[in-house]
Amino acid sequence: MLAYVFWHSPAAAADADAYEAAAVAFHASLAAAPPPGFRASAAFARAPLPWLDGYEDWYLVEDWAALGVLNTTAVQAPHRTVHDDVAHRSVTGTGAVYALARGDLGLDLGAVRSATWSDEPGNDGGALWQRQLVLGPAPEFCTMHADAAGGAVPRSPLTP
Repeated sequence: MLAYVFWHSPAAAADADAYEAAAVAFHASLAAAPPPGFRASAAFARAPLPWLDGYEDWYLVEDWAALGVLNTTAVQAPHRTVHDDVAHRSVTGTGAVYALARGDLGLDLGAVRSATWSDEPGNDGGALWQRQLVLGPAPEFCTMHADAAGGAVPRSPLTP
């Protein structure tokens, strides 16, 4: 399984509530009409990370081919309008592709409550994702937890 992780932040003039609502609408659109190979997605509110203070979106896909399908279909009908709504409110964005290296949170990204980003693999029992392709600055590993793990960055899922 692969995850496309996208970090983004709203433009200074963007209303925070409208920005979050637009992000939630995009994820809801993908859930309602999933592209082939798409498994799940989630948006996490305000991720205070060294490379961006903004939002963090995770898109789970079956494989590299499914990632290409997601890339193409995310900006086509029926997703284009909701995608463009949040994109036009954004000012920055960067991303990376990660592969599930160990563990399993299932497909319930909404259960994630914390994540630890590092350059070494975590050994604390969470689902370990390893960077495969970087599209901007990001550490090598991320360990996700269904509870608040010590020292981990808290996650607040935005849900439709």
